[in-house]
Amino acid sequence: GFRVVPSAIAGHAVVEGNISSTGVIVGTGGLQFPESSVQLTASFPEHKRIVIVSLHGSASENGAALLSAIAEISPSVSEPYMLKIEPGVYDVGPNQIYTKEYLDIEGAGQALTRIKGTYPAVGARSGFFEVEGNSELRMLTVENYGAGASNYTGIEVFAGEANVRLSDITVLVNSGTQTHTGIEIWEDGTALRNVTVTVKGGGGTVGLVLNSSNVVVDGANIRAVDGSYGNWGVVLTGSHRSTIMNAIIEASGTASSETIGLDNRTGSSPGIFNSTIRAFGASNNYAIYNNGATLNGGDIEIHNSRLSGENLSVLNESSNNAYIAVSQLKGLVSNTGIGGVKCVGAYNEDFNSLNSSCS
Repeated sequence: GFRVVPSAIAGHAVVEGNISSTGVIVGTGGLQFPESSVQLTASFPEHKRIVIVSLHGSASENGAALLSAIAEISPSVSEPYMLKIEPGVYDVGPNQIYTKEYLDIEGAGQALTRIKGTYPAVGARSGFFEVEGNSELRMLTVENYGAGASNYTGIEVFAGEANVRLSDITVLVNSGTQTHTGIEIWEDGTALRNVTVTVKGGGGTVGLVLNSSNVVVDGANIRAVDGSYGNWGVVLTGSHRSTIMNAIIEASGTASSETIGLDNRTGSSPGIFNSTIRAFGASNNYAIYNNGATLNGGDIEIHNSRLSGENLSVLNESSNNAYIAVSQLKGLVSNTGIGGVKCVGAYNEDFNSLNSSCS
């Protein structure tokens, strides 16, 4: 029930408790206000371009509601939309999720909104979560778990999908027996901010693949662990320039033959700033690997960072160079390529200064 309490202001009433009825509230004309207007029904604000996905029951029912909501939205450059996902678990099973151009997708936080699936990597666009251009994915967790002889990927930004941003997200991939990847970026200008990636198990693990130019990674915690033959925290491919800053990158695995924190391939020239990169646990462990003749890496610059490799902090097999400024190197430096390795203001694990050849 409810009661109406006289207010100190003439003409006003205060309702304490809920007004409820099995039908409609009736009277001599509904609820009458001081200016003589009458309200017969309650009204709620209607969002024009914000679609909210709520819980529908089980995790799989929630997942079906999420896929349906994306399918029903028709965004455009003149009518962009935002899809807001409430706290909960949304399990889409073996289905792949495609976002849409001019559609931002936002969860309620990385710990509260979890999108799960078991989608194996198939074909050219093989990410469990395919993010389209002119959009942002933020404030949620993506989990892709599977089994068997398949590859699994968490999030992919495919070539041609410009102006994409990934912000405040967690990606978890732990699947199968093949090589698995957390995030793959194939388009120039993609921005990643405050991302957490953990890829675990299978034959090989890769945290982040950058195969495009002008990608900026600002704030990342990337772990590639426990692959049976190899683990790579970050892999850079193609003749591109990207920036990684404020990152923690780890590759580890006791059963692996090789762990590499950052593997620079095929002419890429990244800049690394204010980051910690470490590799340990396997037979061969390199924090930085400027790849050799078959996958020749480009010039790489490292500033204000900590490089830790159980075997080598830096291995340069490239015909290009590795430049290291004001950084700590835990592990020896090896230069077996035509290019060189140069240190300025660098020091070892005992805080002793290194010369220009990093020794």
